[in-house]
Amino acid sequence: ALKIEMLLVGSGETQLVQKPMRSPRRPQVSWTPELQYDLLECYMQADPTRRSYMNRLKALWHQEHPDLHFMTCQNLRDQVSFLKRKYKNSSETWNPLVALVAELDQHQQWERSAPPAEPNRFSLAK
Repeated sequence: ALKIEMLLVGSGETQLVQKPMRSPRRPQVSWTPELQYDLLECYMQADPTRRSYMNRLKALWHQEHPDLHFMTCQNLRDQVSFLKRKYKNSSETWNPLVALVAELDQHQQWERSAPPAEPNRFSLAK
C-alpha cells in the first residue's frame, strides 16, 4: 500500500509524492490465564538452562497456538519474565499460575546449587 503526501516545493507549487506505508503493527494479544499457563508450560519444556531455549520455546508455542504465529521468541521470553515477576511472591494459592511459577523458581534454584561438573580430565590444570 502506498501513502500519498502533498509536498510544498520551493516555487510555491505542490507536488504529490508516493511513500510506502509503514508495516502494520502485530495484533495485540489478550493474555488469558489459559494462554499464560500454556506459555509457562512451554517454557518449562523448552529447558531454559540450555542454549537456544528461546527457539525451542517459540516452536513449542507455535505447535500449541498456531493462530498466534506472529509472536517472536523475544515477545514470548519477555512475557514469561513478566509472569515470573508477577506471580513470584503472590499469596493466591488457588491460582495454578502461582504454583507453576513457584515450581520454575524452585527448579532454577536447584540448578544453581547443583555441584559443579567434574573437571575435564584433559585440562592443563593439575
